[in-house]
Amino acid sequence: MLPPLPPACPSCPGTECPLTHTAQVPSQLVRYLSDSQPPFCIQRLDPLVLTVRNLDKTINFYTKVLGREATTFKVLIPLLKLPSVRREGGRKALSFGMQKINLHEAGKEFEPKAAVPSPGSADPCLITETPLSTVVQHLRACGVPVEEGPVSRPGAVGEIISVYMRDPEQNLIEVTIAVCQTQRHLFQTTLSSISLLWKISSLERKSALVT
Repeated sequence: MLPPLPPACPSCPGTECPLTHTAQVPSQLVRYLSDSQPPFCIQRLDPLVLTVRNLDKTINFYTKVLGREATTFKVLIPLLKLPSVRREGGRKALSFGMQKINLHEAGKEFEPKAAVPSPGSADPCLITETPLSTVVQHLRACGVPVEEGPVSRPGAVGEIISVYMRDPEQNLIEVTIAVCQTQRHLFQTTLSSISLLWKISSLERKSALVT
C-alpha cells in the first residue's frame, strides 16, 4: 500500500498545489521507471549516517543551530553460534520529527559501514515550514555563514526555496521550504529581505576584521 498523501495546502484550491500529489513531477524533472518493480515500497530515509571527526562539535551544531535532539542508544547484536545477543552502547544520534541521523566517529565506525566513510562528504536537504527569513536571522545570530541562497530548486514534488550552510565537518547542509504556485510571489520579497540581512552581516564581519 502506498504511503498516504500529505495534507492539502491551505493556500491552494483543490488539486492545483503540487504539495498534495506525491507522484506529480515538476516540469523541469524527468523520471524513468524500471520495467520491473520490486515487491516493496520505500517510504523514507531513517536513519541517515554521518561520519564525523568531532562528535561534540557536530552535536553542538545540530542541536543549537538546527534544533535537533541529541540521543544515545544501544544496538542489539546477535552473537554467532550462541543463542544470545550483546549490546553495543553509547552510540550517538540526532533526532528530528520521525527521522534521525546516526553519528559515526571517523576511524571508530560501527559495522556495517560504508565502503569509504568520509567526513565532510554529505549534502542532506532538510525541509522546514518556517520562513527562510527567520532561518537566516537565526543562522546570523549563531554566527553561521550562509553558503548560498535563497535559491529556487526543483524538489521531489514541486518547487523549493533553499539556503545552504556548512556544518563543523564541512558537510553542505540545505534548509528548504516548499512553495506552491500561490506562494511564488512571496519569494521575491523574502529574497530581498534575506539578501539585505546577509549584506549587513557581511559588512559587520568585515568591520570586525578591520578593527
